[in-house]
Amino acid sequence: MYGKILAIVSVAFAALQCFANAGFFGGGGANITLSKCDKIQMQSEIVRITPQEFDFKMPLNLSKLWFAKYHCTFVLKNLSAEKVSAQVGFPLQEIRAKNFYSDKNFRAYSVSKTDGKRRQYFPKRIPSDSDKRFDGIYAWNMEFAPNETVELTVEYELSGYLGAGAMCDFPPPDGYFFNEDKEVKKLQYLSVLENCLMQAFPYITITGGSWAGEIERAEFVFDTRGFDKSLARGYPLVFGEQDDFCSMLPDGWILRNTKPNGKPEGGIIRKVFEPFKPQEQSFYVAYYFSVIPKNVKCFEILYGQVMEKSKEKWFTKKYPTPTATVEKDLADTILEFYGIATGNTRIIPFLKRQFWYPTNEKRTIDGELKEKLLKCSRKTDENRQ
Repeated sequence: MYGKILAIVSVAFAALQCFANAGFFGGGGANITLSKCDKIQMQSEIVRITPQEFDFKMPLNLSKLWFAKYHCTFVLKNLSAEKVSAQVGFPLQEIRAKNFYSDKNFRAYSVSKTDGKRRQYFPKRIPSDSDKRFDGIYAWNMEFAPNETVELTVEYELSGYLGAGAMCDFPPPDGYFFNEDKEVKKLQYLSVLENCLMQAFPYITITGGSWAGEIERAEFVFDTRGFDKSLARGYPLVFGEQDDFCSMLPDGWILRNTKPNGKPEGGIIRKVFEPFKPQEQSFYVAYYFSVIPKNVKCFEILYGQVMEKSKEKWFTKKYPTPTATVEKDLADTILEFYGIATGNTRIIPFLKRQFWYPTNEKRTIDGELKEKLLKCSRKTDENRQ
């Protein structure tokens, strides 16, 4: 089973991207484009993302899939003393319903904080903006009275992304696939430890920069408790047993593309920015199913696959590394993941790519696996003396 998991993480088997944030869009129809509004300010936004399990039969080797409910609240203020009409656009890739893809679950409504008037909107779906930058834009017009403040709420559901991922920094400091750094290239045999399955729920923020002024406050809340309960009942692959995986973190989750990365407390990841500067790169909350071994059996399978590859002629010609070195470096990298310092300076270029390094606290490690890894590390050191 572990061998199958190693094979499947080498290619993506599902890619359902999703992006969202309220932005000001000019033009109409096929000519809609992200523009700049100098009269309406987005004063604040609160985004709550709650992953949940799908309730229908899974295809292929999947035992389950997850979607997420998004609840977004934006406070928009007319900075002028005149009426303003603004076209709001929400870029999305797909909407989840009983048939998996549907427009039925997208809802947009508002309440005026000035006079209490409530409005419901009926967006039209536009395939793409004229710049081909965003797909699946939901657009509608909003009318603002002079100096009016409006609280806009948008709710929708998206299936996110479940597929192959990598545990390196994004983007990695030396390029993808070890293309640029010569020292990292020498450690190609460690690249398997970078692979993983990843369940991610992204949220775009760049469209929030289309409004006047700055966003004074932004709060992003990821409620992972439902997902965690679902995961406790079984993992996403039919042929994958829970013991075959090593969760990326003690509680599995991490919020990427924030400084620092956010981590959960009591099933909630919360990030607050005052003020908030929208960025080109989407936030995403992700759960990592690592292939870093949890037991001796998994280590032996991993080691066997790495050694089999390292004996191929093209590999030995390009990466001429002694077998003892490969064994030691694999063992030491896994020890470093579990928070056990090895002093192996040769693997530092690879470790620096990983977002889990340096490890500030020790992770729970199987005693038999620890003994095996330490033996591999000491044995090769002794052989080289």
